[in-house]
Amino acid sequence: MKKTIRGVIADNVKQYMTDHTPATLAAHSGIPKTKINRILAGTVDCDIDTISALASSLGVKSGALLDDALDEGAAAFRSKLLSLPPEARAKISQFLDTMTGAHVEQRASNVVNTHIAVAV
Repeated sequence: MKKTIRGVIADNVKQYMTDHTPATLAAHSGIPKTKINRILAGTVDCDIDTISALASSLGVKSGALLDDALDEGAAAFRSKLLSLPPEARAKISQFLDTMTGAHVEQRASNVVNTHIAVAV
């Protein structure tokens, strides 16, 4: 059975809340704690502004809170990534943003060649 959008958002917010309690998420997002608790329970609809505020507070893009298409491998990777300290996650995110920018193939080639040179 397919999850409701409320359930998807609830599961994803819980997944990304590694550095937050409902109270700290409420404080950072400006969303009342009672609404945070209802979101986590999957009992309230979220508008775009709420999703955006949650995503910003959790350090993810809004679409990440709406994504229910993760396969087991991606879910396991996301779980491992979220278990890292915030500084490490930020560095990985910055690296991925850089790699997905302009001239991805050239940058990837340079990174691989640098790592090969260092390894040799």
